[in-house]
Amino acid sequence: TPASVPSTIAPTSIPPGALYYDGFEQGDFPDSPEWSTVGDGLWALSTEQVNSGAYSIKSPDLMIPGDVTQKGSNVTLSTNPGWPAGTLVFSILAGANLPYDNLIYYVDDQQRGIDNEMTAFETRQIQLSPGAHTITWSYEFNPLGLPAQGFPPIPVDRIGAVFIDDVYFLPVGITIAPSAPSVSGDPTSSVVPTPVSVPTTTPLATPKVTAAPITDGANNAPSYYPTYNPTGAPQMANSTVTSPPSGGIGAILSGPPTPASGTSNYPDAVFYDGFEQATFPEGPEWTTDGADVWALTTERANSGIYSIKSPD
Repeated sequence: TPASVPSTIAPTSIPPGALYYDGFEQGDFPDSPEWSTVGDGLWALSTEQVNSGAYSIKSPDLMIPGDVTQKGSNVTLSTNPGWPAGTLVFSILAGANLPYDNLIYYVDDQQRGIDNEMTAFETRQIQLSPGAHTITWSYEFNPLGLPAQGFPPIPVDRIGAVFIDDVYFLPVGITIAPSAPSVSGDPTSSVVPTPVSVPTTTPLATPKVTAAPITDGANNAPSYYPTYNPTGAPQMANSTVTSPPSGGIGAILSGPPTPASGTSNYPDAVFYDGFEQATFPEGPEWTTDGADVWALTTERANSGIYSIKSPD
C-alpha cells in the first residue's frame, strides 16, 4: 500500500456468508486482479463519498468546459468461474444528471440497471447464475449526443460523479438484513449490510481478471413508453410493492411519459411494469435465478419496446 494512501481496517472483514467482499479499504485501486478500468478516463480510489470505511471508487471527471463530445469510462469486476448462483450486492451513489451524464451497469454485456440523480448511497442487488461473469459499471458523459445548446442549466446540487462501495457476493440461500443508510464521508457512520443465514463452508474464491470494452448501451436506452403508474390507479396503503419510476430522459426532453399506441391505462391496477426503463431486475419486487436468468429483450413486446425473456 502506498505511504501516501494509508489503508484502514473499517470494515475490511467479509460479511457473514459472503464468498467475496471489497470495500476498497486497502487504499489501492485496482487493488486485485479481478478489477479493471478502461475508457476516456479511469475510475480511481476516493475519500470524497463513502458508504462505509474511508474509501470508495469514483468515476473520472469527463465534463470539460466547451467540450460536449460523448465520452465513457468503465470499471469491471470479473468473477470466479467456481462461484455458484447468487447475488452480487453493491452500494452506489450515482451523482449523475441526465442529459449530462448517466450510469449503466451490465452483466456479460447485458444491461441490468441504470442509476442517476442520487444524493446518497443506495444498495443494489444483481442476480447471477453459476460460473464466471463480468459486471461492468459504465459512466457516460453526454449519452444522448446533444449539442452544447441542448443542455439545460446545471443543477445547483450536482455531484457530477458516481461512487461505488462495499461490493460483495452472496450464494443462493443467504439474504441481506435491512440496514440504516450511512452518512457519506464519515467512516464511523455505518457498517456493511449484514447478511443473515446459516454459515457457509464454501472457501473464499479469487475472481480472475477479464478486460471488457466500453459498451455505450445505445441499444438498451430507456424508451419511457409506458412504465408509469397508470392513470387512475388507486394507491394501496402499506403496499410492499414499489411503483416503477418515471421521468429520466423522457421527462427532461419531452415532459411526462405517454402510453404507446394501443396501450390501455389499466385504471384498476395497483402496480404496473412494462419494463420500459430498460432495467431488469429493476426493483426489489423482481428476482430471477436458476441455471441461467431471465433478462430484458426487444425481440417481442406486447406494448412499448421491451419485455423480459426466459433463458435459452
